[in-house]
Amino acid sequence: MKITKDIIDQVGDVKSHVLRDIKSFLENCNRFFFNERELQMHLAIYLKQSKYNNGNYKYDYVDVEYHIPRDFKPEIDKAYPWNTNMLSYDIMVSRAGEFVPIEIKYKLKDVDCKLTRCGEYGEESSGAGATRTISDQGARDLGCYGFWKDVKRVEILRDSFKSVNGGFVLFLTNDSGYVNLPTNKDVSYYNFRIKQGSVISGNLEWQNHPKMEKDYPSFKINGCYDIDWRNLNINDNTKGINNVDLHALLLEI
Repeated sequence: MKITKDIIDQVGDVKSHVLRDIKSFLENCNRFFFNERELQMHLAIYLKQSKYNNGNYKYDYVDVEYHIPRDFKPEIDKAYPWNTNMLSYDIMVSRAGEFVPIEIKYKLKDVDCKLTRCGEYGEESSGAGATRTISDQGARDLGCYGFWKDVKRVEILRDSFKSVNGGFVLFLTNDSGYVNLPTNKDVSYYNFRIKQGSVISGNLEWQNHPKMEKDYPSFKINGCYDIDWRNLNINDNTKGINNVDLHALLLEI
């Protein structure tokens, strides 16, 4: 059989293709998202439209808000430490009986923009473009906790279904504190840090903050993960946002 470019393009399991497509999405991204749902939908559309060189679509389907009842399999119920009856995954990609879950976290600190909608600025701007503030979207300690919770949730899915050989957790933020903090090892969320250069594994527990355990229980992750952030410089004319750095962390589970 002659090895053509199209055949080479289709080599590899679905997970390897999803990894390349997520990286391509980030490399070509020049959009500042208002919130996590907007990011989720744009990434899902990008994956759904992804094609091989021969023009065929890569994936059988790309679903959003993929729900799995906790009692669907005993392995899930036993491994899941949180008090909820339903697991929901941001994006699920499938091809030829293989499934790849993607979880997303998107956390912002305040950023000013000059928003246009339907080709117009807001009236109070007198045509110059009203300055509006996109507000902070959550405490840093809970943002870090939520990221590792997503990692655990993907691990549970991988370990519970033969058709899932892993997945991805993506974190985007314009808050450099996630990248550089905490520096003090006594900070309550130190074990949940996603600081650049960290290597995280094993039991993740709060420090000196027992009240957090009630709503945010400690848990154990099975893998060992290297934290390596990448910067995206965003210029989004539709929102009047120029030269804003988004920090991207993508973990393969």
